[in-house]
Amino acid sequence: MANKRKTGRIDNALQAQLRTPLFRQRVVKPKRGKGSYSRKGRGQSQAA
Repeated sequence: MANKRKTGRIDNALQAQLRTPLFRQRVVKPKRGKGSYSRKGRGQSQAA
C-alpha cells in the first residue's frame, strides 16, 4: 500500500486544459460538396 498513485492533481490539470477554448468544437461550413448550399448569393449585395 506504500505505492499509491497520486493522479488526482494531474487529472484535474488535464481536464482544466481540455476545457480551454483551444479544444472547443468548431463548426466549419464546407465551401464545396455536401452541406455547402447557401440561399444567399455569394458576394452579392441586397439591392432590391
